[in-house]
Amino acid sequence: MIRYCAAPECGKTLPADLPWNARYCSSACKSRAARLRAVAGAPDTATGHPGTPDTAKDAFERLRRGLPLSQWKPSPNIDPAGVPDIPEFLRRK
Repeated sequence: MIRYCAAPECGKTLPADLPWNARYCSSACKSRAARLRAVAGAPDTATGHPGTPDTAKDAFERLRRGLPLSQWKPSPNIDPAGVPDIPEFLRRK
């Protein structure tokens, strides 16, 4: 899984040798993100609370914030025979 730096306007990939819970590619990005959160009046965390920009590239972070994962829409010309059935445990109730 490719992870990206959570600092605004960075978008670099995180090196593989960083811990699993690392959010920033460098201490400079971490400091810049903390300064921007302080100016915005957000809490001093990078967990997607109000005040952090919506630039999350990680799917879990996007889901946590309630953002759509993609802008993909199904084609109106799709062949229904080629679409697999959705398992019962994935169906919405």
